[in-house]
Amino acid sequence: ALVSGLTVATWRYRAEKHARSAETAARELAERRRAEVESINRFLVSDMLGSANPEVAQGREITVKEVLNNAAARVPRAFESNPMLEATLRATIGETYRAIGAYDQAEPHLVTALEARRRLLGPENPDTLVVQRSLGRLRYSQRRWEEAIQILRATLENQRRKLGPDHEQTLETANALVDPLGDSHRFEEWHTIIQDTWERAQRHLPPEHRVALTALESAGASAFDRADFDEALRLSALLVEMRLRYLGADHPDLIVSLHNYGAALNQQRRYPEAESVLRRGLETTQRLYGPVNDKAGELQARLLMALQAQGKLPEAEALVTDALERARKAGGLTAQKGWHVVYQRQRWLRQQNRGEEAVGLLRGWADVLRRENADAVTMSECLHFLGLALGELRRLPEAEAVLREALLVREKTAGDYRRYNAQRDLGLNLVTQKKFEEADKHLLAAYRGLREREKDFHMSHYGAIFEALDALIRLYQESNRPEQVATWQAELVTYEKRAANLPNYSGTVSRRALSYRTAKRYPEAMALRNELLAAKRAQFGPEHAETISISENLAFDHLAAGDLGRAEAVLREALRLREKSMPDDWTRFRTLRMLGGVLSAAQNHTEAERLLATAQEGLMTRRDRIPSGDRTAEMRTVLTARQRLYERWGKPEQAAEWKQKLANYDREVAKSAAPPKP
Repeated sequence: ALVSGLTVATWRYRAEKHARSAETAARELAERRRAEVESINRFLVSDMLGSANPEVAQGREITVKEVLNNAAARVPRAFESNPMLEATLRATIGETYRAIGAYDQAEPHLVTALEARRRLLGPENPDTLVVQRSLGRLRYSQRRWEEAIQILRATLENQRRKLGPDHEQTLETANALVDPLGDSHRFEEWHTIIQDTWERAQRHLPPEHRVALTALESAGASAFDRADFDEALRLSALLVEMRLRYLGADHPDLIVSLHNYGAALNQQRRYPEAESVLRRGLETTQRLYGPVNDKAGELQARLLMALQAQGKLPEAEALVTDALERARKAGGLTAQKGWHVVYQRQRWLRQQNRGEEAVGLLRGWADVLRRENADAVTMSECLHFLGLALGELRRLPEAEAVLREALLVREKTAGDYRRYNAQRDLGLNLVTQKKFEEADKHLLAAYRGLREREKDFHMSHYGAIFEALDALIRLYQESNRPEQVATWQAELVTYEKRAANLPNYSGTVSRRALSYRTAKRYPEAMALRNELLAAKRAQFGPEHAETISISENLAFDHLAAGDLGRAEAVLREALRLREKSMPDDWTRFRTLRMLGGVLSAAQNHTEAERLLATAQEGLMTRRDRIPSGDRTAEMRTVLTARQRLYERWGKPEQAAEWKQKLANYDREVAKSAAPPKP
């Protein structure tokens, strides 16, 4: 009993001693934390905020960057005896520099903070991994995508093991990895991570959580990329609503939400609504970052697209002039982001056969990008499109030189399949100049490179492989090598059979046909369309909605080629089939509108007037049945067609009346599309 009592007493003594030790350790830890917080607060107040004191500033307006610069200079002395606190401050300063676009200043702080935490805490400590993620984000901001991917993958793997796959820090790193994967076109991994992160965020985080909202943003981008535009629109509208509710109208994250919502509306051809949303995004950007900033470029480009699609050409011209002038003067990242506006504008100019203007715009902006030492991706894209625009003007030696430069720059972007698009287009230029031997080398390399990276494509990029195959066939046809023609035609057939099992193969073929039409290669466009039409007739029958839609696209191929009679005949047959199989469906009146437009172009004004009036009435009475993604575009198109009819007919009063009705409709739509107030 005595031994038993002593054993119990000893156990109790040890337990109490351990408890007192744990209590002491906890007090000491709390005291250290309190002292650290006080040290950091003193530093923030006296060193960082003190630099904005009027006596220190001497009447000048102090910027965030100046405050950071002053603080950064004082960190080593202020925390010489406490390397852990120094690492904490450096991590914060580095991340803040990154957030304001001062990437060169961010780098030494993040690198030093990461080295210190690895040394003091270990490479897999959660606090170390947070700084490692910040460095990965910096590499992405610097457009060093491969390094960003390596750093963020390693961080994510360690956090999944240490913290678990559902921890908010793990999910935040997964969100950060999405950006470099998307920009380097690793779409298979990109979609997988987005889906996994979004599902986990919905299960384990409140909907208003910052990480959950970022996952929602990525889910909308994934839907957009998969061509699920209705879902993309739903998610982007939800994101705007959530960020307005929980973050407010002046939060920087709202800018991305408005951009994505506007892009989804543009894709659905709801241009007045897109214009309203994008203008609000641009106003928010300028309110938060000033009239000249590097956040506006993509919003301006989307807004330009909406204005041009609505025919608001003076407003579009003014937007381009103002945006590019501001970007030129600002220089730096703002000038590089001006490329988004240049891209949209040159694309529209080339579609309008205003190639000389497109060349002037692209050449001027290439000079701006060279002056600013722009990143390889932006520089090569500008040169690539300049080469294409010169080629369309038959200025082939100039185009060749520019495409060679584009390829040289593009080769610096390892892992990016678009370098092979540049190589393919250089090869096609050489074919046109009869430089067959070198063209052979470039086109074979382009095709093989695209096939090797096929797994990273999303559906809209499979056309790049078809274009490479078409280019090889053209090369061997023009160089009179029939055996090679037969070989590559067989390869094309084989790939078409394989691609037929891909998601949205019809969409891929339709995009190929459209690219041929845009390039004025009308026989090839019609051949593709007829092949697809025959396949759909065999699969669904002639009266199926998808079959009829393909025939309507075929009619527009004929219209673009100038064969109004054939376009009319194809549309009359499509209308007959719709009246037979779906007489009360809204698509019947869309076909009426199409036929009315062709008759108007053919100067058959009386019948065109009757058909367009019937089409408008039918669409108006069935507007609730029209999918939301098509509704605005259909109503605008029929109103525009009626205006165009009276312009061609020489009836200016009626044309002005319908122009005003179109403007009124646009105002109503824009008003209804305004994002909700917070």
